[in-house]
Amino acid sequence: MTGDEAIELETQALKRINRACPNSTHFPQFIRVSNGCLYSRDSGGTKLPGKGFNYGTMEPREMRRLRAQMESIVSCLDKSKVRHLDMMCKNMAYNEQTKTVALFDFDIATIDDKPTSEKIAKRLNQTHGICYNQFHLLRHRGALPVIGW
Repeated sequence: MTGDEAIELETQALKRINRACPNSTHFPQFIRVSNGCLYSRDSGGTKLPGKGFNYGTMEPREMRRLRAQMESIVSCLDKSKVRHLDMMCKNMAYNEQTKTVALFDFDIATIDDKPTSEKIAKRLNQTHGICYNQFHLLRHRGALPVIGW
């Protein structure tokens, strides 16, 4: 997939998500593409820590809040028929001030389960086309140790 194709995929995915969930702070808001660059607005934050981080030190209330946000993210993805095929901590950010989790980097995704490249088709097959609940993909990839699944 070329850089332009990746930008086009990400653009279409964000537009679809932004239409399906217009007030969500869990995804970048598409602004425009110009000169081969995608411009979007996000809620800020830092990448979620991956494996090895001791999520057990978090307050139970904070863990419940994160779980609810993950449920909102998955619900919005399901509603928009966008499947993020690289859902791991490196593609999620947490804003300490707003206590908001956001998912970004949709260059490995499908819209309506239609892969746009061989790489994406392979990733879709590796995830067994998980159609039921995208939580299972998150869990399988180790992206949700904080939630306790």
